[in-house]
Amino acid sequence: MALESGRKLGPYEILAAAGAGGMGEVYRARDTRLDRTVAIKVLPSDLSSSAELKQRFEREAKAISSLQHPHICTLYDVGSQDGIDFLVMEYLEGQTLAERLNKGSLPLQEALKIATDITDALDKAHRQGIIHRDLKPGNIMLTKSGAKLMDFGLAKPMMAAATGGAIGPITPSTPTMNLASLTSASSPLTQKGSIVGTFQYLAPEVLQGAEADARSDIFSFGCVLYEMVAGRRAFEGKTQLKVMSSILEDEPPAVSSLRGALPASLDRVVAGCLTKDPEQRFQCARDLKLQLEWLLPEGTSVGQPARKTNWLWAGATGVLVLLCAGLLFGILREQASAPFAIEAYLLPPENHRFTLTADDASGPVVLSGDGKNIAFVAVDEHDVTQLYVRPLNSSRSVPIPGTEGAEYPFWSPDGKSIGFFSASKLRRVAVSGGPVLDICDAPRPRGGTWAPDNTILFAPDITSGIFRVSASPGSTATEIVPRAKGNTTNRWPHILPDGKHLVYLGTNHSDPYASAVHGIYFASLDGKANRFLVPADSNATFAYGHLLWVQSGSVMARKFDPSNGTLSGETIGLIDGVAYSTSTWYAAFDATGNGVAVYQPGSEFKNSQLLVVGRDGKTEHSFAQADHVLDVRISPDGHRAAILAGGPPFNIWIVDLEKGTRVRLTFDSTPEGMAWSPDGRMIYYSGGKGNEGELLRQAADGSGKPEVLLQSHNSVHVSNLSPHGDYLLFHQPTGSVVSTTWVLPLKPLGTPRVLVPGPAGVHEASFSPDEKWVLYHTTETGRYELYVTSLANGGKQQLTTDGALFSRWGHDAKHIYYLAPDGAVMEMPVTETARTVDAGPAHELFKAPGLSATSFFAAPWDATPDGKHFLLSTTGARDNGTRAVVLLDWQARLKK
Repeated sequence: MALESGRKLGPYEILAAAGAGGMGEVYRARDTRLDRTVAIKVLPSDLSSSAELKQRFEREAKAISSLQHPHICTLYDVGSQDGIDFLVMEYLEGQTLAERLNKGSLPLQEALKIATDITDALDKAHRQGIIHRDLKPGNIMLTKSGAKLMDFGLAKPMMAAATGGAIGPITPSTPTMNLASLTSASSPLTQKGSIVGTFQYLAPEVLQGAEADARSDIFSFGCVLYEMVAGRRAFEGKTQLKVMSSILEDEPPAVSSLRGALPASLDRVVAGCLTKDPEQRFQCARDLKLQLEWLLPEGTSVGQPARKTNWLWAGATGVLVLLCAGLLFGILREQASAPFAIEAYLLPPENHRFTLTADDASGPVVLSGDGKNIAFVAVDEHDVTQLYVRPLNSSRSVPIPGTEGAEYPFWSPDGKSIGFFSASKLRRVAVSGGPVLDICDAPRPRGGTWAPDNTILFAPDITSGIFRVSASPGSTATEIVPRAKGNTTNRWPHILPDGKHLVYLGTNHSDPYASAVHGIYFASLDGKANRFLVPADSNATFAYGHLLWVQSGSVMARKFDPSNGTLSGETIGLIDGVAYSTSTWYAAFDATGNGVAVYQPGSEFKNSQLLVVGRDGKTEHSFAQADHVLDVRISPDGHRAAILAGGPPFNIWIVDLEKGTRVRLTFDSTPEGMAWSPDGRMIYYSGGKGNEGELLRQAADGSGKPEVLLQSHNSVHVSNLSPHGDYLLFHQPTGSVVSTTWVLPLKPLGTPRVLVPGPAGVHEASFSPDEKWVLYHTTETGRYELYVTSLANGGKQQLTTDGALFSRWGHDAKHIYYLAPDGAVMEMPVTETARTVDAGPAHELFKAPGLSATSFFAAPWDATPDGKHFLLSTTGARDNGTRAVVLLDWQARLKK
């Protein structure tokens, strides 16, 4: 029976019918609590007696509720009322891929973008042990935010096999088909009593009754990809029997033979999906996604930027309500009444973005103690940061005057004031407005927390302990938690409810992942307690009787007694895919004890895009990277580039800038800097693990074994090789972010000597073309500026006063290129004399926003030898900074 408009199912008010299918009826509805539009699917009354359908509904609800991903339709809630079982899902607007394909094939760039979205979603599902089993164009929705994978109604969890506990998929339903059904007209719909799935997209092994696994999804995806770019199905026939025979026996024509201007490498990717033998296919969606991302640039013409996607709304005849169609039902009433965490998205103000990662991050969204308000720092289109406050029951974010440049905000216990940092000061401001008050100095802060006694605990510097100060203006701070032995930093303090204890992150810059020191610590304000609790990657908080922290991108929770720092019970994973900065060891999440949590999805290491731009900043060529690119070095002849890419871990790849191909160079060592030899035949790089470091060189074509030039008991970072190949520059930390620059003679191999000592951090050194001068950056003035020193005689000259990073000495010896703090690529004319380097006024060439800089020892850009082009590594579009997610009743996830 159809549901009439205005009827309520729990807090959800039915607005209109949106459609119906064999597995359920779809309605557009309004969530009266959060005032948002949702989609509701109910089991049709004429099918409610089917035990099989109810089992499939239950299976899908369980499967999809565990998936939180931007390219998977989100399940919000489940319920049962008046004999009606229903699911509440994300309301999507757009058109299905099937509807788009009715108009013909897609432009290559659009098809590849959709394909990477879907493989990213499949990777997430497969990693959580879920296979889709009915991947087809009708189950892919094209929305403003990209493609969404829907209809997990045929998904089955991968379960432990009966023997040995190995993980594997459940065997699909046994095929029960009669001859009449096999010879009936071919249809994209699943037939009752047939093999589970849709014929045109089913893998051969599934048709033959074998187990369906992730590789079966990859075959189905290959059929979808083929149809997107070829404009026809990979396997066709007038009857289902002929379609099945084609899947089992035929090889479809190469897509490049059906449509011109397609790269031959796309044929190989499609073939790798559609191979009959599952063992010969791509074995995981992650590998397939990487290959697709590498293909993206091949569809972009040199000399023209990639076209903006226009398929999202093209030809849409109306708003389609989607509900991740096919969510099959039968949720038990006990499950419907159980606590269930609900997510809602929050966006930054218009023309603003959040900033979460890298050393200049302003920090994530934070909750007031009562969970009713959030505070955050947003960046406008002019790169100006400001503090904002937003009540969760309002759609308006209110800027706080006088807080320009704010970073790392935190709330007072009463929720009336906010502490934050700016201009090397710890400051406070009333939420209602008023003057910004300076409390004390904080030159390079790493977080604060406001105690009930009106004192603030904070980390004033990146190498400090935890300090305590009165929240009154002009107060004097005192260190209360010194760094533990082996650590170089304490940061991100969080006061516990008793007001007498805190938790914080302690780690070592040189060896951040040594479990003995890298993690969450418990300390008392009186100095009597200070001990290690648990390994962790970032900040921690306490809520609902649990300690919460982030490890490998996931929020973890464990029962915790804040009075004595005792952990108990098992560790529970709450949230996956939380945005995290490896530069600052800060994760974007917060939680309160009244059931409200907030996090920001993403990862610092998103895929990068390499851009070749002219001196005017216009893109002349671009191609995508399958990984985050940390460092870029162009070869002396300008035809190749060495890139440091990964996730982590990082490895060196050699990229042919003309062909767009790449070859992996390193495997056994984690590089921390690299440089080309003058003839382009060798790559010098640094590696090692923990506190152990080494300098190596390897043939750029990958032949032979790497040669170890120097071993050290401290980490090392290769910076530059002299133009004649006589000297190698490298940096070495001296127990913290402070570093020293060394020069190593190579002809013959000699003993390294200090070129630029600390105590300031010294980074990114490079030789002048005649090897007489060394350019470097240091923070001795309080921020990074550009200096030059003589290789033979020492001394130093300061060349910039407005900030500079990531410099490159032009091959003509007449110019120096560097990045300004606002992301502008600057060109500075220089003239060498016998004793000095005279610098003229620098001028801006172009702005380079989005550079994927995450380390002071690596540069995300380089200049070609002729100075006419630049190679930039940009993060492009990514989830970081685009939204925040409010999680209501988050503690329900503790009961999983």
